[in-house]
Parts: sequence; C-alpha cells; structure tokens
Amino acid sequence: MDLGIAGRVAIVSGGSRGIGYAAAEVLAEEGCHVAVCALDPGRLAAARSRLAARAAPGAGVHAGRCDLRDAAAIEGFVAEVVDRFGGVDILVNNASPTDSPSMWGPVLDEVDDEEWLETWRAKFIGYVRFSRAVLPHMRRSGWGRIVHVSGMGGRGPNRRYLAGGPVHAALLALAKGMADEYGPDGVLVTALSPGPIDTGHHGVILEAQAREAGISSSEARDRFVAAVPLRRYGTPREAGEAIAYLCSERAGFVTGVELLVDGGRSRSF
Repeated sequence: MDLGIAGRVAIVSGGSRGIGYAAAEVLAEEGCHVAVCALDPGRLAAARSRLAARAAPGAGVHAGRCDLRDAAAIEGFVAEVVDRFGGVDILVNNASPTDSPSMWGPVLDEVDDEEWLETWRAKFIGYVRFSRAVLPHMRRSGWGRIVHVSGMGGRGPNRRYLAGGPVHAALLALAKGMADEYGPDGVLVTALSPGPIDTGHHGVILEAQAREAGISSSEARDRFVAAVPLRRYGTPREAGEAIAYLCSERAGFVTGVELLVDGGRSRSF
C-alpha cells in the first residue's frame, strides 16, 4: 500500500536500533527523507548504512548523535535536518524504556530522587523538547505527524515498574492534549504503545520476574508468552509498520489516540 508520504521529511529519535530503527526503515522504504538520532556513534553509522541501502530512490538519509536529555542537542539536530532537507513533516519520538537501570525492577522505595528524575528527563521531557522544536515547521506547512512511542506501562500500575509506568501514562495525556491543540493546524498527534516486542530489552524484565518467582529465565519467558494471545513476541518491524501507518496519509482522520501493538496482551479497552 502506498502510504502517500514519499518526499516527506521524518525524524526518528532512538533510531539506531529496535523499534526506532524499524520505523525509520519503513519510512525510508516509503520514500521519506529520514533522519535518525541516538547516542552510540557505531550503531548510528551502521543504521545509516542499512537505511541508505533500503531507502526508496531519491530518499535521503541523515544520522547524528543526539541526547534526548539535552535541549540544545535536540534543537541542533532539528536545525541540521531542516538545513539538509528543508523542513520536518514527521516526528517519531522514541526512547528505550529500559535504558535507565532503574526503569524496571526496583520498587518505589528502592529508587532515589535523581533516578526518578532521570526517567522523566530521558523520555517525557525529551519528547516535549523534540515536539517543540519541530512544531513550527509543521504548523507553517499545515501538515504534520507526531507519534509518541509509549508503552503498556501507562495502562495500569505494576509494582516493579513504578519508575517507568507513570511516564507512559503521561505520554498518553500529552498526545491527547497536543492533538487538541494542533489539530486545527493540520498536525496529527498519536501514541503507539508496543507490548512484548523482541528488541532485546525484555530480558531485563524476564530476569526480574524470574528472581521474584524463583524460576529460570526460560521458564519466565514461557509464562510470559503464554499470556499473549498470539503466543509469541512481536517483531520491531511489526511495530515500525504500525508507526508508519500513523505517519501516513492513510491515517488522515486519526489523532489523539493510542494504538496498541501487543499481540492482544492488554486486558483493558
């Protein structure tokens, strides 16, 4: 299906691996000029090469280091993209929920104030800053798509995810509020909440569950997968394709909503 976004300019943060890379790959294949940012120079260089090989004819690829905790770095990266491609039409706000060691596992009184703040700086505040930096370009052109990659932790509390779950809940509220505010300007804002996607991060969760239950990591994995109606993990590509849909002309009347990509695991509406 032609998503109608060939020639659009897309920024994907956290785009060197996992869901971020997969989203960038699909957007590049659809003909978008794609700019990815992350922290690791080696991963960024590898991602750039792979994206250039997969991109549709005429689609440009840019990669640069950017720390989502650094407002000046975000502004500088957006300026680089605008200078190279002439604007920004699409923003995929993506950051790993387990990059912070305290995101999953410790309970409330095991996390100090600085660690709590770090989880908000690295994800929520980073998303806000990136959104602020691209919105003037989208509003000026009268067309834009912003997708906040959130997580299922925003749908209900988990005693082992209290440092991360509230961030995801706040991102859902942020998407809804931004959709209300910028819809009249032609800017659509949504959230995508991936469930069990096989990016390599989920091992941290399984190890914590295994320790608490007194079982092996493989047994914890089996239990987890048994609770997913599709009986498997999803792939980054499956999440990336869903993100690309939200960024497309095919989602022209979709804004202010959360899309779950979780194999049916969520038990709430």
